[in-house]
Amino acid sequence: MKSFKCNKGEKCYRDFVLLFFTLILFLCNNTYTFSADKKMNDDSKFLKSNKFPLIRLSAYRNGTPWLTDETVVYFDSLATTGFDSELDAYKIMNDAAGVPNIYSVMFHNLRLSINALPIRWDTIVVVPLGLEVDACADYSITATVIQNFPSNIQIYLLDSVNGVIQNLNNNPTYTFSCNTGFTESRLSLRLASERVIITWSYQLPAKNLTNVFANSDELNINNINNPKDIHFTVFNTEGQIVLESAISSYENKRFVLNRGIYIVRIDSEDKAFKKKIIIE
Repeated sequence: MKSFKCNKGEKCYRDFVLLFFTLILFLCNNTYTFSADKKMNDDSKFLKSNKFPLIRLSAYRNGTPWLTDETVVYFDSLATTGFDSELDAYKIMNDAAGVPNIYSVMFHNLRLSINALPIRWDTIVVVPLGLEVDACADYSITATVIQNFPSNIQIYLLDSVNGVIQNLNNNPTYTFSCNTGFTESRLSLRLASERVIITWSYQLPAKNLTNVFANSDELNINNINNPKDIHFTVFNTEGQIVLESAISSYENKRFVLNRGIYIVRIDSEDKAFKKKIIIE
């Protein structure tokens, strides 16, 4: 940039205005774009310390794992459940062909690439996720980093469309099919201690109109006589969630499970109960 020096106030002002408008015209007539590989996914400059409990998720279309997008969720004692300007980062959507956009979703559909949350291990933490893709295909989400969590914290990825909940501690990659466009109500992270999960699944039963039973290798949940929708969760004997979904009123569903003993918890609008079943 050309420098200038002036001794007379009026001429100095005119030169400065001329330089300012020349710069504006230059910027308006030049377009700068950045390819996907130039976008910064390294959050180390934002997260100054590696002491935080942190999850990094990477999303990509199967067959092109090098075309990835990432999002980070971490936990900080200074964070709130709202937007923290010093801790969170807005999502800048990329438009490169074949590269998905993954992010976490806050209230009012606020999209974040980096989401700081308060530390609370005495309850189940739910983090809604958003995904935007440009093609109907198979995609994978991988937890590339899970660090600094207490040993008893389990991290799950929930897919409400497929009725799948996967433990990312044990299996960090989840593969699924996705249609073109935005998805902001399908995927979520759930974090909970084993103690919370077990306590949650062993509450006092309440009388209700839903029937739960096993038939060979199938779990049957009969909600035919119930005028209310229900939500059910299936736990194995280690307290891990193996299945979770919703069933509408007056509906019956069946699910194939591996051989074993399970606890099924049913939650409705005002009642909850649990039942042990054996799949043979």
